[in-house]
Amino acid sequence: MYAVPNTCHDLAHASGGPKDPPSAPPAIPPIIITPFNRDTPAPNGDPRPIPVGPPIMPPPGPSWRCPRIVDDCPA
Repeated sequence: MYAVPNTCHDLAHASGGPKDPPSAPPAIPPIIITPFNRDTPAPNGDPRPIPVGPPIMPPPGPSWRCPRIVDDCPA
């Protein structure tokens, strides 16, 4: 047996209703300077912490690599 919609109410539910709007990332609110908040310091531009220790060096170039035959490679 087949279910046959017999009213407009059934057809409305079968076709679906309005969809939710597509999701978007939250917008960054603009910084508005007014006479009331002029003395407030501006927020930092980059909230990431400053790394501790020596700077990361790139790996040595191709001339450093040992041939596969040599057994005394530091790896």
